[in-house]
Amino acid sequence: MSRLEIHGVGHRYPGAATDALTDVSVEVADGAMVSVVGPSGSGKSTLLRVAAGLRDAATGRVLIDGRDVAGDATERRDLTMMFQRPLLFDHLDVAGNVGFAPRLAGAGRREARRCAQRYLRLVHLEGFERRDVASLSGGQQQRVALARALAAERGVLLLDEPFSSLDRELRAAMHDLLDEVRAALEPTVLLVTHDLDEAALAESTVVLIDGTVHQHAPMPELHRRPADLAVARLLGGFTEVPGTVRDGAHHSAWGRVPVAAGAPRSGAATLLLRREALCVAAAGGTRGPGVSARVVRRRPVGTRVIVSLVAEDGSPLEVELPAGEDVTPGHRVGVGLPEGAGPQWAVPAGPDRDATSSTSLDTVAPGGAHAESTG
Repeated sequence: MSRLEIHGVGHRYPGAATDALTDVSVEVADGAMVSVVGPSGSGKSTLLRVAAGLRDAATGRVLIDGRDVAGDATERRDLTMMFQRPLLFDHLDVAGNVGFAPRLAGAGRREARRCAQRYLRLVHLEGFERRDVASLSGGQQQRVALARALAAERGVLLLDEPFSSLDRELRAAMHDLLDEVRAALEPTVLLVTHDLDEAALAESTVVLIDGTVHQHAPMPELHRRPADLAVARLLGGFTEVPGTVRDGAHHSAWGRVPVAAGAPRSGAATLLLRREALCVAAAGGTRGPGVSARVVRRRPVGTRVIVSLVAEDGSPLEVELPAGEDVTPGHRVGVGLPEGAGPQWAVPAGPDRDATSSTSLDTVAPGGAHAESTG
């Protein structure tokens, strides 16, 4: 096992007007997994490449087990990396691909093949040793790529959106497999992903926006208490209520709403209300904090319905209705917090949503090609 420490790392691409990374610090304990999420171009993949030695850091340090690896070539660092695409060697069979790292390390052909068999069993591809990699499905190729990375037997595993090109069912299977690998080998893992469900597999998640770390916390904490509006908008699912905090409460068109400890205690602030925490009633029928709003549209999601509304002041709202409840577009309803909801979370006021429309999770282009080029 190895501890990965990234301290104050900065990087700028040649000819770029701004830094791709600015004073980024991330620590991953021995055997732990940390995920990194952020909008397209936020520097996520760049961060992995700096850690791997594929890009030089202009500032800061990368340490593995307490040793500064600046200047070390990738192959001399106690890490291995798996990319978005499998990047398998077409001229080698499955076992040849998986046994490639052991062969580079000086293992004989027979020893490398035994090593390959071990890791192919771990990824549930025993019996595939002599298969042509071109004959494999996309999910099988990613399993081979994972086995090849593991066969390098390094302490740190860097994962650069390795499952983004797979469909939902295959991604879920790879997530289960990653859990199995972690239980069996206990590698230290740094995972870059645009998938929040995938990010939640890690013990904690780093939110990287415009090359800077905005928050590092477990995923439930990010959803409960985002550090700022940029994080909240990246995660989604919040209704933003502008207003002012004074005397321990947020004051706005919604009325007086007590704020939780850790929220701003005074000044302009945005109340962040989870859409699943709100309730809908007949117009004027809500008790406590709330507003009147018109239903714009409804979107079924499984057994629930996501409702988009517009309040009387023109501000957008979103509510997730419990199973069995529904509303009709065009109708006016009351939207509010249920009785006894308790203190709510607020963050310092920030730019309007229109000014931050680019702050959204990455998208995958048709055919699985990822929209992000510099991370």
